[in-house]
Amino acid sequence: MKQLQKNYFILGLASVTFLIHLYGILFGGFSYFRDELYYLESTRHLDFGYVDHPPLSIWLLWLITSIFGDSVAVIRIVPALLSSVVVFISCKTAEKMGGGSFAVFLTALSITFMPIFMGMNTVYSMNFIDYFFWAILIYLAIDLIEDPQKKKFIIWGIIAGFGMLNKISISWSIIGFFVTLLLSDKRDLLKTPFPWLSGIIATIIFSPYIVWNIFNDFAHLEFMRNAVEGKYSEITRVQFLTDQLMLVSPLILAVALSGLWAAAFTHLRKQSLAPVAIWATVLVILLINPHSKAEYIGAAYPALLAVGAVFLENRMILNPWAFYPIKFVLPSLIFIVGLVVMPAVIPVLTVDETIQQLQDSGLTPPSNEGHRLSQLHQFYADMHGWEELVESVKKVVDAIPGKDSLSILIVANNYGEASAINVIGRKYNLPWCATEHNSYWLWGIPKDNYDVYISIGDSEEDVKTYAIDPQLKGIHTARYAMPYENNLNIWVAYKLKYPIKELWKNAKHYE
Repeated sequence: MKQLQKNYFILGLASVTFLIHLYGILFGGFSYFRDELYYLESTRHLDFGYVDHPPLSIWLLWLITSIFGDSVAVIRIVPALLSSVVVFISCKTAEKMGGGSFAVFLTALSITFMPIFMGMNTVYSMNFIDYFFWAILIYLAIDLIEDPQKKKFIIWGIIAGFGMLNKISISWSIIGFFVTLLLSDKRDLLKTPFPWLSGIIATIIFSPYIVWNIFNDFAHLEFMRNAVEGKYSEITRVQFLTDQLMLVSPLILAVALSGLWAAAFTHLRKQSLAPVAIWATVLVILLINPHSKAEYIGAAYPALLAVGAVFLENRMILNPWAFYPIKFVLPSLIFIVGLVVMPAVIPVLTVDETIQQLQDSGLTPPSNEGHRLSQLHQFYADMHGWEELVESVKKVVDAIPGKDSLSILIVANNYGEASAINVIGRKYNLPWCATEHNSYWLWGIPKDNYDVYISIGDSEEDVKTYAIDPQLKGIHTARYAMPYENNLNIWVAYKLKYPIKELWKNAKHYE
């Protein structure tokens, strides 16, 4: 097969994931994800950093929405497109390691139907961009081991820097890259300035976020510490490992583990060193932390799957007994299982159809943040209830006498609620909604005093600790939302017990 034909073949395989996500965008019955609303609101507060993530994904979203608008379809078409790019790069990785058409096909199939990959490319976040950076960095790492040149180290450092500016976990791949050099026959390169130049370049590009943290009391470090000690505290190392079966799926995990075998015991050792060493480095780093989420290693899998696919293709050619199981049975099972799992991670069905499918298949996983679930698992439940919340708050605002001449502040309990009111509520001209949660706390309160205060989600006991004579004016309900986002009290108060700036100073909640 000529190279141009190979590229067209790979492009066709890569387009499948885009078409699947496009179908979900056009025909699924799901609204904004919690974090999508938060990201959209963050574009109105452009900065060099945010409490819970670096700024690149927000800058990109600002550019996209400035040109095309901020509808669900617009912001989700971006991860759908980039998912195809990740598949394309990973297939080229397999090709670079000597893989033929079947290896390329198995790589594309495994990545496309890997549950964590499908889910991460369903919504707009920093995560789908992270997969792209991992894929290109590992591909370039293989190339660097084969043909080390100064300009390639510079390019690698630039891409790594922007990758860190998107998500800090890309630093694990940087550590893995140095481990790769150490284990390779090119380890003498570590005695030259070029690998270290890559690290310096990456650090310089990432430095705006470092500076931002310095000026904001290292907010991101506080956020990570609180998350590990709080919502992730129940995750164990054993759970991290066993969850790989669910997030990657057993058959696809078998392909990945074949890559580890290839690196240890076959002639693919040299070509596969970068993907395997980087994946293994990330695994060790995550296991050192006793409370790592299983999904954190997800972006290291596509390149490892490429290694496994090349190895299995070689076994298929050299061993007649392996031909039919590898060429026909394995891909067929990956495809069938992928189709069954797909509605659980990509909203390709309506809400009612999704609930029925989840019940029939038993694919409703527990919350990874320790929350009680509704009929939908947390990923899907967090795509519901926001429009209803806005409508509930609007009814309360509209019932306030003389509201048009009064200054009103709405306060919610988390960034999802606040962002829903600030993003979706724009069409209703709702007042600004603040919350003490993550970057919202830094954004603060626009004014020192308001005529009316609306509080969402507090109990009567809680609201009376800071408000004078609060009145319950509404209860927000939403059928498919997370339980803690349902049956929320909506209070109205005209006076506070303490100055709002004083209350705000002690309200910070990074998690």
